[in-house]
Amino acid sequence: MSKALFTITVFVAIMFSGIGRQSFAETFYRCTRGRQTWFTNHKIPDAKCRTFLKFAGAQHKVGKKTTARVLPVAPKSSIHAMDLEKLETLIDEASAQFAIPKALIRAVITVESGFKPYVVSNVGAQGLMQLMPATAKGLGVTKPFDPRQNVLGGTKLLRRLADMFKGDLKKTLAAYYCGPSAVIRRNGIPDPDTRGYVNKIIAYYLKYSGASKASLKKNKPKSGEKNGKD
Repeated sequence: MSKALFTITVFVAIMFSGIGRQSFAETFYRCTRGRQTWFTNHKIPDAKCRTFLKFAGAQHKVGKKTTARVLPVAPKSSIHAMDLEKLETLIDEASAQFAIPKALIRAVITVESGFKPYVVSNVGAQGLMQLMPATAKGLGVTKPFDPRQNVLGGTKLLRRLADMFKGDLKKTLAAYYCGPSAVIRRNGIPDPDTRGYVNKIIAYYLKYSGASKASLKKNKPKSGEKNGKD
Protein backbone atom coordinates (compact mmCIF):
# COMPACT_ATOMS: atom_id res chain seq x y z
CA MET A 1 0.00 0.00 0.00
CA SER A 2 1.52 3.30 -1.03
CA LYS A 3 2.02 5.95 1.63
CA ALA A 4 2.30 9.72 1.55
CA LEU A 5 5.67 11.18 2.28
CA PHE A 6 6.10 12.13 5.90
CA THR A 7 8.39 14.60 7.56
CA ILE A 8 10.35 12.30 9.81
CA THR A 9 11.99 13.60 12.95
CA VAL A 10 13.97 11.12 14.99
CA PHE A 11 14.38 11.66 18.69
CA VAL A 12 17.22 9.74 20.27
CA ALA A 13 17.49 9.06 23.99
CA ILE A 14 20.81 8.09 25.52
CA MET A 15 20.09 4.73 27.12
CA PHE A 16 23.53 3.34 27.83
CA SER A 17 24.26 4.89 31.27
CA GLY A 18 24.51 2.18 33.90
CA ILE A 19 23.39 -0.56 31.52
CA GLY A 20 25.71 -3.39 30.56
CA ARG A 21 25.88 -4.70 26.99
CA GLN A 22 24.34 -8.00 27.97
CA SER A 23 21.26 -6.40 29.58
CA PHE A 24 20.82 -3.58 27.06
CA ALA A 25 17.58 -3.58 25.14
CA GLU A 26 16.00 -0.97 22.91
CA THR A 27 12.60 -0.57 21.34
CA PHE A 28 11.86 1.77 18.45
CA TYR A 29 8.35 3.11 17.98
CA ARG A 30 6.47 4.61 15.06
CA CYS A 31 4.47 7.48 16.54
CA THR A 32 1.86 9.47 14.65
CA ARG A 33 0.04 12.68 15.54
CA GLY A 34 -2.14 14.08 12.79
CA ARG A 35 -0.05 14.16 9.62
CA GLN A 36 3.27 13.88 11.47
CA THR A 37 5.23 10.66 11.93
CA TRP A 38 8.27 9.97 14.09
CA PHE A 39 10.58 6.98 14.40
CA THR A 40 11.87 7.14 17.95
CA ASN A 41 13.17 5.03 20.82
CA HIS A 42 10.76 6.66 23.26
CA LYS A 43 7.05 7.36 23.04
CA ILE A 44 5.97 10.83 21.91
CA PRO A 45 3.43 12.52 24.23
CA ASP A 46 -0.10 12.81 22.80
CA ALA A 47 0.84 10.66 19.80
CA LYS A 48 -0.29 7.19 18.82
CA CYS A 49 2.78 4.94 19.15
CA ARG A 50 3.29 1.32 18.22
CA THR A 51 6.33 -0.90 18.40
CA PHE A 52 8.30 -0.75 15.16
CA LEU A 53 11.53 -2.61 15.92
CA LYS A 54 13.05 -4.33 18.95
CA PHE A 55 16.74 -4.89 19.53
CA ALA A 56 18.38 -6.86 22.35
CA GLY A 57 21.47 -4.77 21.56
CA ALA A 58 23.52 -3.86 18.54
CA GLN A 59 22.99 -6.21 15.62
CA HIS A 60 26.72 -6.86 15.77
CA LYS A 61 29.54 -5.59 17.96
CA VAL A 62 30.48 -2.28 16.42
CA GLY A 63 34.18 -2.07 15.62
CA LYS A 64 34.73 -5.83 15.83
CA LYS A 65 34.60 -8.18 12.90
CA THR A 66 32.24 -11.12 13.09
CA THR A 67 33.15 -14.60 11.97
CA ALA A 68 30.62 -17.28 11.17
CA ARG A 69 30.71 -20.55 13.05
CA VAL A 70 28.63 -23.63 12.38
CA LEU A 71 25.80 -24.57 14.71
CA PRO A 72 25.72 -28.33 15.21
CA VAL A 73 22.41 -29.34 13.69
CA ALA A 74 20.85 -32.40 12.64
CA PRO A 75 22.50 -35.05 10.72
CA LYS A 76 22.69 -32.76 7.72
CA SER A 77 25.81 -30.67 7.45
CA SER A 78 25.33 -27.01 8.15
CA ILE A 79 28.42 -26.01 6.20
CA HIS A 80 26.68 -26.48 2.87
CA ALA A 81 25.00 -23.62 1.07
CA MET A 82 21.35 -24.22 0.28
CA ASP A 83 20.15 -24.94 -3.22
CA LEU A 84 20.38 -21.63 -5.04
CA GLU A 85 17.33 -22.28 -7.21
CA LYS A 86 15.18 -22.74 -4.09
CA LEU A 87 16.76 -19.67 -2.52
CA GLU A 88 15.93 -17.56 -5.58
CA THR A 89 12.27 -18.51 -5.17
CA LEU A 90 12.37 -17.21 -1.58
CA ILE A 91 14.15 -14.04 -2.67
CA ASP A 92 11.48 -13.45 -5.34
CA GLU A 93 8.75 -13.83 -2.71
CA ALA A 94 10.45 -11.52 -0.21
CA SER A 95 11.18 -8.89 -2.84
CA ALA A 96 7.57 -8.83 -4.02
CA GLN A 97 6.18 -8.66 -0.49
CA PHE A 98 8.43 -5.93 0.90
CA ALA A 99 9.50 -3.99 -2.21
CA ILE A 100 13.23 -4.54 -1.69
CA PRO A 101 15.31 -5.24 -4.84
CA LYS A 102 16.12 -8.91 -5.33
CA ALA A 103 19.77 -8.07 -6.01
CA LEU A 104 20.02 -6.34 -2.62
CA ILE A 105 18.50 -9.28 -0.72
CA ARG A 106 20.90 -11.62 -2.51
CA ALA A 107 23.82 -9.34 -1.67
CA VAL A 108 22.94 -9.27 2.04
CA ILE A 109 22.66 -13.07 2.14
CA THR A 110 25.99 -13.41 0.33
CA VAL A 111 27.84 -11.24 2.85
CA GLU A 112 25.98 -12.39 5.95
CA SER A 113 25.99 -16.16 5.53
CA GLY A 114 27.37 -17.21 2.15
CA PHE A 115 23.97 -18.88 1.45
CA LYS A 116 24.34 -21.20 4.48
CA PRO A 117 21.06 -21.44 6.40
CA TYR A 118 22.44 -22.88 9.65
CA VAL A 119 25.37 -20.62 10.51
CA VAL A 120 25.54 -18.65 13.76
CA SER A 121 27.90 -15.70 14.23
CA ASN A 122 30.07 -15.25 17.29
CA VAL A 123 27.51 -12.78 18.68
CA GLY A 124 24.55 -15.12 18.08
CA ALA A 125 23.12 -13.88 14.76
CA GLN A 126 21.38 -16.77 13.01
CA GLY A 127 20.63 -18.11 9.57
CA LEU A 128 20.80 -16.84 6.01
CA MET A 129 20.31 -13.16 6.86
CA GLN A 130 21.95 -13.41 10.31
CA LEU A 131 19.10 -12.23 12.53
CA MET A 132 19.74 -11.69 16.23
CA PRO A 133 17.29 -13.80 18.30
CA ALA A 134 15.42 -10.84 19.85
CA THR A 135 15.23 -9.07 16.49
CA ALA A 136 13.94 -12.24 14.82
CA LYS A 137 11.26 -12.59 17.48
CA GLY A 138 10.16 -8.98 16.96
CA LEU A 139 9.86 -9.68 13.23
CA GLY A 140 7.67 -12.73 13.81
CA VAL A 141 10.40 -15.24 12.93
CA THR A 142 9.82 -18.32 15.10
CA LYS A 143 12.25 -20.62 13.27
CA PRO A 144 15.36 -18.60 12.33
CA PHE A 145 16.98 -21.58 10.61
CA ASP A 146 13.99 -22.06 8.33
CA PRO A 147 15.17 -20.44 5.07
CA ARG A 148 11.79 -18.95 4.17
CA GLN A 149 11.15 -17.42 7.59
CA ASN A 150 14.68 -16.06 7.78
CA VAL A 151 14.67 -14.47 4.33
CA LEU A 152 11.23 -12.94 4.82
CA GLY A 153 12.21 -11.70 8.28
CA GLY A 154 15.50 -10.22 7.12
CA THR A 155 13.85 -8.52 4.15
CA LYS A 156 11.11 -7.17 6.42
CA LEU A 157 13.86 -5.65 8.59
CA LEU A 158 15.47 -4.06 5.51
CA ARG A 159 12.08 -2.63 4.54
CA ARG A 160 11.55 -1.11 7.97
CA LEU A 161 15.04 0.36 8.10
CA ALA A 162 14.66 1.74 4.57
CA ASP A 163 11.47 3.46 5.74
CA MET A 164 13.20 4.77 8.87
CA PHE A 165 16.09 6.25 6.86
CA LYS A 166 13.92 7.46 3.97
CA GLY A 167 15.44 5.12 1.40
CA ASP A 168 19.09 5.96 2.16
CA LEU A 169 20.80 2.71 1.15
CA LYS A 170 24.02 3.21 3.11
CA LYS A 171 22.24 4.16 6.32
CA THR A 172 19.80 1.26 5.86
CA LEU A 173 22.62 -1.26 5.52
CA ALA A 174 24.62 0.28 8.36
CA ALA A 175 21.57 0.04 10.64
CA TYR A 176 21.06 -3.59 9.59
CA TYR A 177 24.61 -4.27 10.75
CA CYS A 178 24.90 -2.30 14.00
CA GLY A 179 21.38 -1.13 14.81
CA PRO A 180 19.70 2.20 14.04
CA SER A 181 20.79 4.09 17.16
CA ALA A 182 24.46 4.13 16.16
CA VAL A 183 23.54 5.39 12.67
CA ILE A 184 21.25 8.09 14.07
CA ARG A 185 23.84 9.31 16.58
CA ARG A 186 26.46 9.74 13.85
CA ASN A 187 23.98 10.67 11.12
CA GLY A 188 25.69 8.09 8.94
CA ILE A 189 28.01 5.10 9.07
CA PRO A 190 29.39 5.00 12.63
CA ASP A 191 32.76 3.25 12.23
CA PRO A 192 35.21 1.71 9.73
CA ASP A 193 34.03 -1.85 10.33
CA THR A 194 30.45 -0.91 9.44
CA ARG A 195 31.69 1.05 6.42
CA GLY A 196 33.51 -2.04 5.16
CA TYR A 197 30.35 -4.11 5.62
CA VAL A 198 28.22 -1.56 3.75
CA ASN A 199 30.70 -1.23 0.88
CA LYS A 200 30.93 -5.00 0.53
CA ILE A 201 27.17 -5.41 0.25
CA ILE A 202 26.91 -2.53 -2.22
CA ALA A 203 29.63 -4.14 -4.35
CA TYR A 204 27.64 -7.38 -4.51
CA TYR A 205 24.43 -5.43 -5.11
CA LEU A 206 25.98 -3.70 -8.12
CA LYS A 207 27.29 -7.02 -9.39
CA TYR A 208 23.96 -8.85 -9.03
CA SER A 209 21.88 -6.01 -10.46
CA GLY A 210 24.29 -5.22 -13.27
CA ALA A 211 24.14 -1.61 -12.14
CA SER A 212 26.86 0.99 -12.00
CA LYS A 213 27.54 3.38 -9.15
CA ALA A 214 26.02 6.16 -11.24
CA SER A 215 22.72 4.30 -11.45
CA LEU A 216 22.71 3.15 -7.84
CA LYS A 217 20.23 5.82 -6.72
CA LYS A 218 17.69 4.54 -9.24
CA ASN A 219 17.80 1.04 -7.72
CA LYS A 220 17.95 1.83 -4.02
CA PRO A 221 15.04 0.74 -1.81
CA LYS A 222 12.38 3.43 -1.81
CA SER A 223 10.87 4.71 1.40
CA GLY A 224 7.37 3.47 2.04
CA GLU A 225 6.17 -0.13 2.32
CA LYS A 226 4.53 -1.83 -0.62
CA ASN A 227 1.76 -3.15 1.59
CA GLY A 228 0.39 -2.71 5.06
CA LYS A 229 1.89 -5.85 6.58
CA ASP A 230 4.07 -5.45 9.66
